[in-house]
Amino acid sequence: MKNIFIFITTMPVIFQIYTMDEYSIVRTVRGNHTSYTLETEPLPVIKIDECNTCGEASTTKCSACKLVFYCNRNCQTKDWKKHKKDCPKLQKTHCGDIAHMRTLFSAYVKKAEATADETRRWNYIKTAILWHLKTIIRLQQDIACSKDISTQGATEKVNFDHRQMLSSLKLSQEQLQLIVQESKLKAFEWAKHLTDKDKLVPPFEIRLYGMKAFIQSLKKDEEFYPESEWPQKRKEALQKLLPKKLIKSARKR
Repeated sequence: MKNIFIFITTMPVIFQIYTMDEYSIVRTVRGNHTSYTLETEPLPVIKIDECNTCGEASTTKCSACKLVFYCNRNCQTKDWKKHKKDCPKLQKTHCGDIAHMRTLFSAYVKKAEATADETRRWNYIKTAILWHLKTIIRLQQDIACSKDISTQGATEKVNFDHRQMLSSLKLSQEQLQLIVQESKLKAFEWAKHLTDKDKLVPPFEIRLYGMKAFIQSLKKDEEFYPESEWPQKRKEALQKLLPKKLIKSARKR
């Protein structure tokens, strides 16, 4: 964590920057007034089924991140200078990084909007909703690891944002509910596997949805339960999210 202080003589203003991974919380003091803002690094753009270099249709993915497409080795080589910086970030998606999962959800929704092929459209919609469910599960897991009660509204906020995006696809409530029911178990099994293997990213990103405890302590370790408790708290959060019959079904597989 880095602290940077800048003093401007014409008016007593202090900017204090707390940097964590891919985002910063900036504390600004003007006289008796203190404000906090979040600054995030731009996430890599994900193009679904399109070559990241030339834009042509493609089904071949980067073997590391498994999210970026290339139509041939030549295009992949041309893009490597840029992609080698993005690839490690994108790999976090498969370890439950919430911001990257939301980016992927958005990419699939936009792809569903753009395609004229009805079969592809439904596949994109189903994949988008699957990533939505995974995101909601991960939010609940990381909320369980945080002592900051102001993060409790994170799930409602993301649900609202995602529903706003899905509204452009003009799905009926019945269609939406059917896809959700079909995808719940798959999302649950995905999260359970990562939880059991202890492969999930740290829960610190949940700060983006609440800063109460952070502002009080300004120390990330006091804001969260001990790291040794995260796996159990995440498992407990997982148990609360689905009906018992689905949990039993997941155990049998």
